[in-house]
Amino acid sequence: MFLYISVGLAAITLLILVIRLGRLPPTHAGGIVIKQEEGRRLVLLVTSSANKEKWVLPKGRIEKKETPEFAAIREVMEETGVSAKPLKKAGTVTYRRKSGRVRIVYFLMAFEAFYNTSTEGRKLAWVEKEKAIKMLGAHSAVKVLKSI
Repeated sequence: MFLYISVGLAAITLLILVIRLGRLPPTHAGGIVIKQEEGRRLVLLVTSSANKEKWVLPKGRIEKKETPEFAAIREVMEETGVSAKPLKKAGTVTYRRKSGRVRIVYFLMAFEAFYNTSTEGRKLAWVEKEKAIKMLGAHSAVKVLKSI
């Protein structure tokens, strides 16, 4: 009995360490899409699918056999109609929902083109970084946006 308890505690401890060290793979990917316009550096925001009054960074679930980079490209295109190229990993956010753990990896992405192909009916906003931070409010992505 003692052996089972010891092994169980060791497994839980290992899981906690893995989570804290960021070794668990991301479940979602998103983009911090940047473009230069009239000498200003602008960030792309989109309204949330759940709340049309809430602004978020485009993101979504990583599908099976899909890299996080490809998922970020796909999600940005699906949600905004914007084509963007990943430049580098910007950061990771982890939180819990009723459905389980969500781990989002965000990529800094360069705007390429606007195709207006989104069928999700969301509003888009190109805003400067400081305004984007205010529009995101307490959203978990703020810390990633601040880091770029």
